[in-house]
This record gives sequence, structure tokens and C-alpha cells, in this order.
Amino acid sequence: MTNRSYNRSKRMLFTGLLLGSVILLLIPHGVTGKLQSIVTGVFSLPLRMGRIASLAARVPLTRASASASEFHRLQLDKQQEQANHIANLEARLSEQEAEIERLSRFRSTPNWERTGFIPADATHNLSADRLVINRGLKDGVRVGQYVIASNAIIGLICESEAGNSRLALVSDPKCRIPAYIQSDQTSDQTLGMVTGMGQGKVKITNVKSNQTVKAGDKVYAKAWPGRLEHPFLIGEVQEVKDDRTDPLLLDISVRPAAKLLEVLKVSVIHCGQPI
Repeated sequence: MTNRSYNRSKRMLFTGLLLGSVILLLIPHGVTGKLQSIVTGVFSLPLRMGRIASLAARVPLTRASASASEFHRLQLDKQQEQANHIANLEARLSEQEAEIERLSRFRSTPNWERTGFIPADATHNLSADRLVINRGLKDGVRVGQYVIASNAIIGLICESEAGNSRLALVSDPKCRIPAYIQSDQTSDQTLGMVTGMGQGKVKITNVKSNQTVKAGDKVYAKAWPGRLEHPFLIGEVQEVKDDRTDPLLLDISVRPAAKLLEVLKVSVIHCGQPI
């Protein structure tokens, strides 16, 4: 009985499908196109909604991944910036420690307690005989003050403005420093005037021809109340010969103790209360 009902159902299904196919074949093409449009319209909305929901589920994940990557990159950049800042601070600290140690050697010397030293950076942008330093009137720099480098007098302040100053080196024709020559064999001191000749050349003038001076003797700036509390090295005698223009004088060339063309760090001597 059951088999007979199953066979009947199969025949009915086959017959129904066959009749449906025949009907579809007999229906005009225009009608079938409309039916296809109706079916597409009915089911397209659910399909679009499903696609939009799928894409919406992916977007937050992509954005979250991109945000994490950008945050990580910004953190690395920030860490590198901080590391560079620390390196710069360490370099400045090392430079300042060296400057303090250098200046402390002067202040630890007896009778230098009332002398201040104003450290400055120097640039060679004027001429071979002039320097510009990054200290000026607001720092206590005044015209006429002595300037040292490599533990030797290298010149005088010739101009001073609020934030910078100009330095006439001992080779500058406008730089004249009262000085004396100290013999390395006797205690004799020969007075003279250290005078710049330009182009890096220095001489000590006004030395009588009857004085005993030889190459290698030290040349010192004389103490000058209010400017220089104690004698300070300028250089040494390089050559001695008769003065062609005045037979009563000697023509004495001086080699500066500091390498003038290589000076980058200087200190301005400030007499009075230490700075």
C-alpha cells in the first residue's frame, strides 16, 4: 500500500513538472521577462542587505588594525625623538663640564678670585684678524676686555652689542697690548707693545736695540688694573732683527701661543666680582 502511494506521488510530481515546463514554453517571452524582474526585485533586497552586513562586519576590524599600526609607529617616533633629545643634553652637559673644569683652573690660582671669565663661542666670518663671539653687553662684555683661548691672550674686545661682540685678535692692526718679554735665562723683563700687523702677523714694538732678546723668549701681557689683574701669556719671540726704519729699535716677530685661525671657544676676562 505504501509503495503504491509512493509511486503515485512520483508520477504526479513528474506530471506536474512536465506540465509546468510546457506552460513556460507556451508563455510569451515578454511575460517571462516580467516574471524574472519580479523575482529579482523580491530577492535582491535581502541579498544586498546581507552583503552590506558582511562588509560592515569587516570594516571595524580593518580600521582597528590600521589604528594599532599607526599608534605603534607614532610611539616609535616619539621614543626616537626623546632619545635624540637626551643625546643632545648629554653633549651639552659634557661641553659645560669641560668649560667649568677649564675655568676652575684660573679661579683656583691665588689672586684670581676677583676675576670672572665669560665663556663664548667664536666664528671667523669677518677676516683673518677678527672674530665674532656670541656674548655681548647683556652678558657683561665690554670694549677693551682681554680675551683668552688655549690659556693665552688672543686679543681685545673692540665692539660690543647686546647679544654679540667683535674681537680684534693680536694680529689685528688695531690691537695694541702693553707687554714685556721675559728672558728664559735671566729675570730681566723687556718692555714693549704687542702690535698686530695684519694677515695673522704679530710683532712687539718699541724695544730698544740695546736690549737682549732672542727667539724663544716668552711674551706676556702686562697687568693692567681694571682689565688684567696679573700678567698673562701671549706667545713667544719668533725672530729678532734690526729695524730697517729705525736703527735704535729691534724688529721682533711674535708667534702667538694660541692657534688664532683655529679658535672656536674663548673666554672674556671680566675684572671685578667673578661672573
